[in-house]
Amino acid sequence: MSVEVSDAQIGWLNVLLEQLIPDSTEHDAPGAITSGIVETVHRALRNEDHNSLFCELNVAVVRSLGKQLHELDSAEFPEITKSNRDLWMRYIRFVGPVILTAYFSSPSVRLSLALPTGSPFPDGSVLPEIDTDLLEPVFSREKIFRDVR
Repeated sequence: MSVEVSDAQIGWLNVLLEQLIPDSTEHDAPGAITSGIVETVHRALRNEDHNSLFCELNVAVVRSLGKQLHELDSAEFPEITKSNRDLWMRYIRFVGPVILTAYFSSPSVRLSLALPTGSPFPDGSVLPEIDTDLLEPVFSREKIFRDVR
């Protein structure tokens, strides 16, 4: 379900994006902010789970540092990971894949990394015919994995 993103969350996500993926002059690669993924990340994180994690992390940071997340500067950023490690790791595991997917899908990033931006098979790909009888032993064998508990 989509929820409204507060100005504090937008401010925090911008700080986070800038800290996690800064511009690289050495490799001539754009950072998260200059690659144009900010809106994509904001849209992807408009949900109850992110809202809940954000609020929980924000409260913990206010207790330990006396500031809200979006008010932190780059010098205070490492303190979050030390004083609220477990909560920080839960948050990063949640937002990390969203940020990385948006970043490496960005055409400007792909060009700076010399990766093609088009589809790998724009005209489709024809798979060769195979004899499916060869797979019969695989289909007929017993289950080889344990049930997850």
